[in-house]
Amino acid sequence: NRVPGSASARGCALAASAMDDPPGRVGRVGETRGQVWTMEAGQGEWLNLQRNRPITTGDRITTDNNARAELQVGSTTFRLGEHTDVQVMRLDDERIQLQLAEGSLTVRVREPELVGEVEVLTDEGRFTPRAVGFDRVDNSTRDSKAEAVMGELLFEGRDSGLAIRNGQRAEFWLDNADRAMHYSWAQPVSDELQQ
Repeated sequence: NRVPGSASARGCALAASAMDDPPGRVGRVGETRGQVWTMEAGQGEWLNLQRNRPITTGDRITTDNNARAELQVGSTTFRLGEHTDVQVMRLDDERIQLQLAEGSLTVRVREPELVGEVEVLTDEGRFTPRAVGFDRVDNSTRDSKAEAVMGELLFEGRDSGLAIRNGQRAEFWLDNADRAMHYSWAQPVSDELQQ
């Protein structure tokens, strides 16, 4: 017994589900140390972050005192330092975009075709690796700092931009008086996360 129009309805359902397919690129948790928490998109509960857990758009990850976490998206690796709060704003076939609310994050881009697809956002602006290499972004309530440990990193704020070249570190802050973005060069960092 066939229901009239059922084949057509099935075809429409298959076409709709194909459009809702998840992206081909997802992340996973590599290593963790200490207490690391996650909150899935749309959920209001913090859970203990486990190794090999998938990471996708909307997930939020925080680390406690003396904690660390490593996130892997293909060949790209992100490492979170202690007291770090990161949200995955976009993770799909075209872009890997993380919002760094506070703390420290390193980014290791290994494939030339991924250069320009990775972004780290802070209140001050957007940081995008411009070459294969290793970069770091730190964010606090006062400012953001970024370092191109190996390679090159581009900063784009609402009224300015700056190329941070190999070995350079810069500090960025928004002046409340003139609402303009300011920056100064800073000394490179050498701490456990960097090493």
